[in-house]
Amino acid sequence: FVDVSGFESGPSTITATQIKRESEVKEVELKGIVATPVSTSITVLGVTFLVDGDTKYEDASNDSINYATFISTVNSSSETVVSIKDKLFPDGNPQGTADEVEIEN
Repeated sequence: FVDVSGFESGPSTITATQIKRESEVKEVELKGIVATPVSTSITVLGVTFLVDGDTKYEDASNDSINYATFISTVNSSSETVVSIKDKLFPDGNPQGTADEVEIEN
């Protein structure tokens, strides 16, 4: 497993600035600007994560918020950066539904 840091450098292009090997990973985490929030999914950097009633949301102060507040915050700015976390199954594959979505800015 690797931890890759970088930035979006164009449409469908991410430039890596740091790559670090990880010995054990228990979740997938992706940080970036929200492109498409809808009632069933969130897209960041071209990757779509499903969301459901078990998905937890946090604001930039790490306070729990509901989905409606999250969407209101995202829709108020075209540059909302979020961190999305999705736990892995024992076989190492992501579950496919975001466990936590946190607003970073």
